[in-house]
Amino acid sequence: MSTGFIIDSYPDYQKNMMVTWLLCNNTRKRIEEPYHPTFYIQAPPAKRTELHTMLNQLPQIHRVRATKGKITLGSTKIQHLLEIQPLRFDAFNQLATMIDSWGGFHQYALFNVDLRLPTRYLQSRGVFCNARVHWDGTRFICTDHQWAIDYATPSFTSVRLRVNPFEKQPLLLTKLQKKFKEA
Repeated sequence: MSTGFIIDSYPDYQKNMMVTWLLCNNTRKRIEEPYHPTFYIQAPPAKRTELHTMLNQLPQIHRVRATKGKITLGSTKIQHLLEIQPLRFDAFNQLATMIDSWGGFHQYALFNVDLRLPTRYLQSRGVFCNARVHWDGTRFICTDHQWAIDYATPSFTSVRLRVNPFEKQPLLLTKLQKKFKEA
């Protein structure tokens, strides 16, 4: 089991995996994990059936499922929705835009399309950036409370950069690359 602080999370579009970096006792640990984000569409009943059929035929779609859920904050009303799971991360925004355009950008309401993948991923795992976690090889176990004021902080280091706009050679970049290779 690894224990450390989450210092970064991002999608690897080539492998279609989420990458999370932990800082564990001044060493970095890369964790790759499958993630299958979804988004939701609210459409009139007649259009919902038509959309379901059309979406099932697209090669970018892994799964389309009819479901129910609350879509308005504070409301108890349950709505009929379509849950869309793209096949790959890079199809996510393209699909959302295409579906929205099919409804003339006003007929369908789309949900969970505007959150960044790292944010969605970390929330779905019950963790957050800079949280102290345990990684047991299959899941994160958060040991921090996200609203805590007094908590352990990661031992980050800093690098001060100075840029001279009049310098013709990319000396700073060369020095910086050398410094990181040595570290």
